Amino acid sequence: SQVDYRAQLGLPPEAFVFVSLAGLREIKRPLSPIAYLAPLAVEFPQLRFVRAGPALEKPLADALGSLAAAHAWVHDAREVPHDTVDSFLRMGDVFVSASRSEGMPHAVREAMLTGRALLLSDIPGHRAMAEPEREALFFADATAFQAAARRLLADAALRRQLGTAARARAEAELAAHDEINEYLALLTECRSK
Repeated sequence: SQVDYRAQLGLPPEAFVFVSLAGLREIKRPLSPIAYLAPLAVEFPQLRFVRAGPALEKPLADALGSLAAAHAWVHDAREVPHDTVDSFLRMGDVFVSASRSEGMPHAVREAMLTGRALLLSDIPGHRAMAEPEREALFFADATAFQAAARRLLADAALRRQLGTAARARAEAELAAHDEINEYLALLTECRSK
């Protein structure tokens, strides 16, 4: 897609965008990146955090609304249409997933396919998708998040390296098996029983 989300959200051209795509659910820890990025936003005035996804838990949606109202660098894009997710993710310089638990999250795979640098919580689901320092940087707490975010802010070559490796891995894994036809075969088999 060709949606210019930076323009839609009124982000300045020099903005450095940390982007997140997840439903507002406690298990996704959607507010953690805001708390972790807050000290860096003071140091790097071009920093922005933009998240999108459905408001599944009202208390989190209310808290996010309050944070976005209080901090000009925090933006809630709410739900974005599925056919524009690639444009939303390409708007970012770094993709963040702070989830407490995941299987194989589609948003991470989609971010990999757009060639974004990944900053992921250190959980088994994320570790199964990307190798540390090769395809993503990982964090276990605020200190590790801030150290990794600082590296990504300062090093465009690192962002390119991580994004290129992540995209290559995602493409290779998708080419290794035909997921759509595997699902179709499973459904056909179930229907014939």
